[in-house]
Parts: sequence; C-alpha cells; structure tokens
Amino acid sequence: MDTIVGLLAGVLAYLDHHSVPGAVLVGGGATGAALVLFHTMIGR
Repeated sequence: MDTIVGLLAGVLAYLDHHSVPGAVLVGGGATGAALVLFHTMIGR
C-alpha cells in the first residue's frame, strides 16, 4: 500500500513538472509518510 501511494505521488509530480528528481523526492516523501502513518495506526 505504501509503495502504491509513493508511486502514484511520483507519477503525478512528474506529470506536473516533468522533472525526474522532483518526482523521486515527492514519491519518496509520500512513501515515507504513508509508512509512518501505517505503523502508527497499527502500533496502537
């Protein structure tokens, strides 16, 4: 699930700015945030 969120965010960022490094940064940030949120919800 986390990977899908990051991949989708990266694709959308690339389509918006046509910048591969920017898409990687956005996708990585979204993946990390989704991972932290998932582990926080499951950990409780």
